[in-house]
Amino acid sequence: MIKRAHALLAFVVAAGCEKNPAPLTIGAASSLKELCESTAAKFEATHSGTKLRFSFDASSTLSRQIEAGGAFECLLSADTANVDRLAAKVDGATRVKFLSNRLVVVARPDLAAKVTSAESLKELPGKLALGGEAVPAGKYARAWLTKKGLLDALQPKIVNADNVRAALALVEAGAADAAIVYATDARVATKAKLAFAVPPADDPGPEYVAAAVAGASAPARDYVQWLLSAEFQEAAAKLGFVRVVP
Repeated sequence: MIKRAHALLAFVVAAGCEKNPAPLTIGAASSLKELCESTAAKFEATHSGTKLRFSFDASSTLSRQIEAGGAFECLLSADTANVDRLAAKVDGATRVKFLSNRLVVVARPDLAAKVTSAESLKELPGKLALGGEAVPAGKYARAWLTKKGLLDALQPKIVNADNVRAALALVEAGAADAAIVYATDARVATKAKLAFAVPPADDPGPEYVAAAVAGASAPARDYVQWLLSAEFQEAAAKLGFVRVVP
């Protein structure tokens, strides 16, 4: 009878684990939202008992949360700097550069045809939305504008957004005339129109870097390495991301 009771208890516990898989908490750059969510099931299928749980925001915000003891087990950053600043708080052995992106300018539908170059941004009647100065997309955008000698002239028009998707949302809502975002963000816009892509020679080349947080679980380390898999990389390419050659 006792053996039967123990067997029943083990079955109930196992069944509970199946119904309530352990969450793997991941902080990911906001530009990765569609990619991470659309590929989650593929990773979970090969890691029974693991459920991916994402928090999307600016990489700078996510790294500060990890510094403060946040519960993330992985960081998927849109730059190297926010992984660098965490130092020993991430497992350096798991660190990988896994994707790249391109900068583009999007604009309100009625203005898109008039926004054809960096110089044309000076003619915007309203605001130019950028990620904040600490946000990777904002840093990349400012690096490009600085290279073109336009940052100071455009400063009165610039409005800072919490992350790259928030910059896009300002144009979508009509609160800004244009925004500098990633090519992948322009693809998911519903109202904002692609005005032009930053020429490759001028593009600072946004890079995504991931790492497991120090002391993270085995599935967390597995997930970071899975970002380099053909399955994930093919899904990323379909959404407009640029593959990274190992």
